[in-house]
Amino acid sequence: MELSRARLGRRRSRAAPRPHLGDTGAGIFVAERIDCARGAGLEKTARSGPWANKLADWYKLQIRPLRWYVDLLMGVGMEVNAWETEYLFVLRGPNPVLEWVKGTSMQPILSLLDQAEQAEFSEAYGAALRDAYPTRDDGTIYPFKRIFFVASRKT
Repeated sequence: MELSRARLGRRRSRAAPRPHLGDTGAGIFVAERIDCARGAGLEKTARSGPWANKLADWYKLQIRPLRWYVDLLMGVGMEVNAWETEYLFVLRGPNPVLEWVKGTSMQPILSLLDQAEQAEFSEAYGAALRDAYPTRDDGTIYPFKRIFFVASRKT
């Protein structure tokens, strides 16, 4: 339940979710850290617009560096394989990164705003994203990092 609340942006703690380990282990992937241009712009837009009071309880989920997860899992006696990957997506359209994040990291914010506020927020955040991810003739390059780890109980 903790992770599902975190995804909704309603958990009070700002710490990264702790993985739940089953009897034999876990395999998990985590989206990029929120301190990228996309995440920083989301935080700034959420805190600076006329919707700031409505979004006071929203927070950005803090994703820790990969080493933090490895140390955590090894600290409880797990064998760990971990890696990080950066995908370079070429997106097309007038504001393709905004369209991408509308279905992911913007969802907790949009759910707290009425329809008019959603449009205003999207316009303000879209402007920040266009600056951070400029469009080229052949599309917009959107770097997207993921961290992966697989942990199992030592045999």
